[in-house]
Amino acid sequence: MVPAIGQRLLRLAACMAFAILAVRGVIVPASIAWQVSGRVRLGEKTDPTAYLNALAPAKSLLPTTSIVGYSGDEPLDFAHPGQSEGEYYLAQFAVAPLLLDPHGNREFVLASFSSAGSLQRRLETGDLVLVRHLGPGQAILRRIRQP
Repeated sequence: MVPAIGQRLLRLAACMAFAILAVRGVIVPASIAWQVSGRVRLGEKTDPTAYLNALAPAKSLLPTTSIVGYSGDEPLDFAHPGQSEGEYYLAQFAVAPLLLDPHGNREFVLASFSSAGSLQRRLETGDLVLVRHLGPGQAILRRIRQP
């Protein structure tokens, strides 16, 4: 168990990191992504709670002191947020205070694809291996080769 002072410092560091990313324009309100089509395609789900529940085990399985990559169906474009960006924001929320690198170039990667087939095609590229399956299209991956 982390001492109370350590928990406060960890929360403060997470808040500061979030604020810095927001000021630099890396993070924009998730509501923007929701407004594009009225709802976000969350894999096979449209319910944000179900999506967050599917990713909940990831938080305890990922390293807590680093930044983890993120990979989804489409490259993320924060200048024009849409469905993929909405999924990214929800995934970031699910694993907070851990930070997700939207480019996925990290040792561990949180994968969130629309289907198991899409996830399988990503694994076939050979640079990532499955660590833990979280649900249809969702998994924790580990990089075996540097990009």
